[in-house]
Amino acid sequence: MMDVYNNLVNASLKNLDDLAMVITDSKLRMSDAERLTAIDRIYMESHNQLSYLRKFNDQAYRMALQRSRDADDRQTIKNLYGITQ
Repeated sequence: MMDVYNNLVNASLKNLDDLAMVITDSKLRMSDAERLTAIDRIYMESHNQLSYLRKFNDQAYRMALQRSRDADDRQTIKNLYGITQ
């Protein structure tokens, strides 16, 4: 899970660096149209990363919830059969 979060953080930092370069007037020689196109691209990448993060977090939450339920079920079965381990 940490690899996924680290990759998303690194990609976000790259997007911020790219955005800073695009909006800083002296960094790149671009027309206004090219700047707007670059900003739109950075926005879409950031939006896609956020969507992926939300989906990943939702799946991780569901998996943790299922594991918790499974552990509760195992404990209940052990209690019913008097298993102490």
